[in-house]
Amino acid sequence: MNGQNLVLGFTSEEGEPWDKLKPENFKKGNQFTTFRGYGPKKDAYYERNINSIFTVTLDRRVIGSALLVTKEYIWSDEIPLETIKKDTKKDYTLEKWADLMYTFYGNKKVFGYLLTFRIE
Repeated sequence: MNGQNLVLGFTSEEGEPWDKLKPENFKKGNQFTTFRGYGPKKDAYYERNINSIFTVTLDRRVIGSALLVTKEYIWSDEIPLETIKKDTKKDYTLEKWADLMYTFYGNKKVFGYLLTFRIE
């Protein structure tokens, strides 16, 4: 751990939190993933902070903390649907996922990281 204040921020989709962030799922010891698009500075940031604790926010409100366990390089269209559903909402489809990538990154296929966190 490096002692700095690390924040992992999420924004609700259509007024609803992602399933992984709902109180019934966001419990100590549970793990969750999040996909983030590649950037050289972000790459170094996440690499440097593996095994560090992040403050987790939802719509700018703190909901807890989580330890960054792993960072895996991956294309957004290579993430299994089961993982996508756990990462987002159980009704997500590959098409909705591709649309989400387009909304966030301007492309339906994005290279980045699948980060795994353990809730503390």
